[in-house]
Amino acid sequence: QTLGIENIEVIIVNDQTQDNSMEIINEYASKYPSFKIITNDVNKGLGESRNAGLENVTSDYVTFVDSDDFISLNTLKDSLCKISESNADLLIYNIKTYTGSEFIEEESVHNQNFSENLLVDDINSYPKLFFSTSACNKVYHRNLFPLIKFSKGLYEDNVVTCNVLLNARNIYLSKDSDYFYRKNPESITKKVSKDNLFYLCNVISDLFKLNNENVDLLALNFINDVLFWIYYYDWSVDDEILFVEKLQSSIRIIGENDIDSLCQLFPDKNVYREDILSLSKFDSQTFLA
Repeated sequence: QTLGIENIEVIIVNDQTQDNSMEIINEYASKYPSFKIITNDVNKGLGESRNAGLENVTSDYVTFVDSDDFISLNTLKDSLCKISESNADLLIYNIKTYTGSEFIEEESVHNQNFSENLLVDDINSYPKLFFSTSACNKVYHRNLFPLIKFSKGLYEDNVVTCNVLLNARNIYLSKDSDYFYRKNPESITKKVSKDNLFYLCNVISDLFKLNNENVDLLALNFINDVLFWIYYYDWSVDDEILFVEKLQSSIRIIGENDIDSLCQLFPDKNVYREDILSLSKFDSQTFLA
């Protein structure tokens, strides 16, 4: 980083890694006093590991970088300059999906990048920001730290990110640095299992509890995702009934206007309109039939 390693507090959380990562990390830690290593006593997963790292932050700002990702060389210096100039307590920079080669995927619903620098003081004027749910590609001021409490399990950053967005005073959108998310086909988030469906339903329920119309659209998007998983993958009928019951217990009544708003935000998105509207009208077996 162009900011200089002596100006960066680097906190490494060892979540009981089984490879030789710690040999590499210990080598760096022996060279640079700004490195700090936190070791979990058992494997706790991504969310609780983030929490453990955050508890040891002594600086005024924090950002998260997952173990297989990287950031552009100017990211920290450029972000701090922009934060200082704008008095922002949250900065969001671009995120690009990186496959390990030079190929970078196009933007997606959850990957909205910026072509201009912009200071936002009313988050509800930019509803697409709520779909930028990654805990990474963001720099948080200390006054937001109490809101950053990640849950156990999968999709740990969605509710946290939305809560931070709703409570940040000023948000700076930066076009001048990049977070490179390495796409791994073997990633736990790419293998759809029963846990994926149950955890995402829990996220949907928690998002509705934030009582914000724009956050509700993100929840609606996830409802559509759960339905896709039910339809696309080969489950037993008993499992499908269980999934629909879990989804039905996680949602509130959804109307045509809600779906229209999601489609206006993302006109190219395929939405199971009639199916979503039917979720609250039928029991799980009738819905599947």
